[in-house]
Amino acid sequence: MNEKLRQNKWKQVLPNEDSSVPSPRWGHASLVIQKEFVIYGGYAGTYSQYIDTIYKNDVWTYDAEQKEWKEVKTWGKAPENRSNCSMNYDEKNNRLVVFGGGGSNKRKFNSIYTLDWKTKEWREIVPKSICLMI
Repeated sequence: MNEKLRQNKWKQVLPNEDSSVPSPRWGHASLVIQKEFVIYGGYAGTYSQYIDTIYKNDVWTYDAEQKEWKEVKTWGKAPENRSNCSMNYDEKNNRLVVFGGGGSNKRKFNSIYTLDWKTKEWREIVPKSICLMI
């Protein structure tokens, strides 16, 4: 085995005590932009009490160097609360792209939203042709 690989180990990183933190969740989307870890949406609540699940549409960043979480204050037409969506970073246009996912009452989304990473403005993208979910 490569010596470098042997040195790689998992390590729990805890935020500063005075840092606010996102609610516990699962089914969220995540990615890294430069040095920031970004999470969006997901479920909050307990898995065993699925009926009490709360769908989220908040955005948080974690700065590993500062050990600090920050909620990203956004504006514009935000996506409906959802989980299990895909999210990618469009580096050329400096924006997050969110697609699909699911919401309460087994609702499924076929929508596309972008979040301008500089201005923090959400926008819905309406395709020229529509895909039907069957």
